[in-house]
Amino acid sequence: MPQEEATARFDEAIAVIRKAWTSKGRFSYDGTWWHYDNIVVEPAPIQQPHPPLWLGAGSAESIRRAAREGYNLLLDQIAPIDVIVERVRVFREECESVGRAYDR
Repeated sequence: MPQEEATARFDEAIAVIRKAWTSKGRFSYDGTWWHYDNIVVEPAPIQQPHPPLWLGAGSAESIRRAAREGYNLLLDQIAPIDVIVERVRVFREECESVGRAYDR
């Protein structure tokens, strides 16, 4: 897959997953890369509107994106503590700037 398509493909795949989890019964999807016609995904998720989604992020922009788009933040386990603290600060501040509650 060309690198320049990766983010758009990922975003569309997440859109399909969210639609699958939130549709009542059958649904169709016609996107740039994904096409589904009259499908159903079972069982429906217990968590509403759907299970939480996590996004691995390390750069300030990817961390802000996770906050803006409603993802939980998944950080690496090898960065120094001060780097982790800074990344959490960026996430928390972006959550606040978009009106999203920050949940530790």
